[in-house]
Amino acid sequence: MKITAAVGEIHTAQPFKEPVSAYEVHLGSWRPGLSYVDLAQQLTAYVVRLVQVVSISDVGMGLVRASVFGVLIAMAGCLRGMQSGRSASAVGLAATSAVVTSIVLTIIADGLLSVIFHVLRL
Repeated sequence: MKITAAVGEIHTAQPFKEPVSAYEVHLGSWRPGLSYVDLAQQLTAYVVRLVQVVSISDVGMGLVRASVFGVLIAMAGCLRGMQSGRSASAVGLAATSAVVTSIVLTIIADGLLSVIFHVLRL
């Protein structure tokens, strides 16, 4: 009974009118034109090789960078928001200033973190 109902749902589904999961979108864009069986074989080999190549220090450095960048971007947004005026144009200028400040701080922090990680030989 359940299998028949599930098959019936598959045939009545309207994929262009329903949301798709992130996994469906990703698999379709990873290697277009392949079946799920072909994708599974290639994805398995990809993940095995990824685990062999990427070290735990690479993951740690990525997490440290992401955390530093997130804090800097949040601080820049808060700073420029607190300095903003009360008009709509002042808010727009503050948002633009926050974006520019965030980009500059991220570039500087990325350079500094690269030097630090190089010195620490990570």
